[in-house]
Amino acid sequence: MPTVEENDVYLVNDQIMLKKTDRPYSGKVIVRFANGKTASMSTFKNGYRLGDWYIKGLADEIVQEGRYIGCPTELEQFAKKRFNVKRCSVSLWKEGTKSFVTLYLAEIDQREVSNFDGELVLNHFLKEYNRDISEIYITNKDSIIFHKIYN
Repeated sequence: MPTVEENDVYLVNDQIMLKKTDRPYSGKVIVRFANGKTASMSTFKNGYRLGDWYIKGLADEIVQEGRYIGCPTELEQFAKKRFNVKRCSVSLWKEGTKSFVTLYLAEIDQREVSNFDGELVLNHFLKEYNRDISEIYITNKDSIIFHKIYN
């Protein structure tokens, strides 16, 4: 799998593009601290997060780590039909002793944000992951327009 540095890619509408080809990137992206040590790594497929990722601290310790698993079919169909979502993604991750599931819904119809039922999504689609904390992000282009944490 190819690996590039963060300066080799750019973000357009929530998609990572490789600078030298101006195409969606598939592979690993490394971000470095000023001292050159690795700060984080994320894996992408066709410009979207899919696969392993981690964030390190200054002492080179793993602070957060997880895996983007894409979007389960039933959840994706529901989100597209009910909220006109263009894309969704789920990340299963941990920080210290806490485990998380994070749902990202991209480019939701703005009129649907006020009707968004996070409890329904949580109880019907995210409970199966059995994590300490669940969270939902809704984005439009590169901006977060909704974020809620559920314990």
